[in-house]
Amino acid sequence: MLHPVAENDDEPQLDVLKLVNAELTARIARQDASMTRVETKAVVTIGFAVAAAQFLATRDLFKSPLSILFGLLAFMAYLLAFAIGIWSIRVAKFADLEGSWLLGLAEQPHVNVLRKLSWSRKNVVDQNKKAAERKARLWWRSLGLLTAGLVSSVLCVVQTA
Repeated sequence: MLHPVAENDDEPQLDVLKLVNAELTARIARQDASMTRVETKAVVTIGFAVAAAQFLATRDLFKSPLSILFGLLAFMAYLLAFAIGIWSIRVAKFADLEGSWLLGLAEQPHVNVLRKLSWSRKNVVDQNKKAAERKARLWWRSLGLLTAGLVSSVLCVVQTA
């Protein structure tokens, strides 16, 4: 059971801590939504790379040295876009609050609980920020490689036409 606030001096701090804690909770939710959107984009990029590679595989790439070069460059770009896309959506451990630690807060005064929750959530935000930035960087690289593959595919098809 949570202890009531013992002193009136803690009441203004309690309101501030509630506000900070609510903002940190919302920020964690926004980070999670952002990571989910990046993962969705990565899955679309992977699917597009696979479809584009299959289309290119149906073409006759061996009509000229340039068509072979552009075809191989396109396949390499698609393969790398696929691999980096998979790497970006792999299951990774993200920071979260520990359940046993939270249970240990049950016997502390309300102000102390909010203070500790706020600091813990701040640490979760900081740790997850690095993971979210890594996912976004990997997705951008995958998208760049997909674009390079598409340009190479067009050049290959132009050479074989």
